[in-house]
Amino acid sequence: MSKKSIALLALLIISPVIIYLIWPTEESRIRRLVRQGATAIEKEDIDGVMSKMAYNYSDEYGLSYLIIKKQLERKFNAYSDIEFDYENLTVEVLKETEEAAAAMDLRVIAMSGEQMGYVIGGEGPALLKLRLKKGGPLKKWHVVESSGFIERH
Repeated sequence: MSKKSIALLALLIISPVIIYLIWPTEESRIRRLVRQGATAIEKEDIDGVMSKMAYNYSDEYGLSYLIIKKQLERKFNAYSDIEFDYENLTVEVLKETEEAAAAMDLRVIAMSGEQMGYVIGGEGPALLKLRLKKGGPLKKWHVVESSGFIERH
């Protein structure tokens, strides 16, 4: 066997392994979505936050995509120096339905005038649950529902 043949054979064997190792999983894509959403909130980037949400978003509080967008505009005008701290992020992907669930402990701290304080959370973090669905022309994950902000004791 020539050196070219050995190199080609090695490339054919190693390539799928390398692609498998570096190709992001659905869970890692959702984790990135949460991280990017948190960063967008801290930067007060409404379009960045809303790009993570589905247009048909709805939740138990009667909120929709447009209502949340308007509320974010008001909150970003009222608060500054926003810190969105989350931990214990868990993600469960249901591949057959292209849906997922995520949950995290959450605290949001911000300045209001001259005072820094908790906007969400407090002595203990609030629990935030998200339901996500994969869709659109690019088959990206989007938040379709949220629940929570339940204080943990």
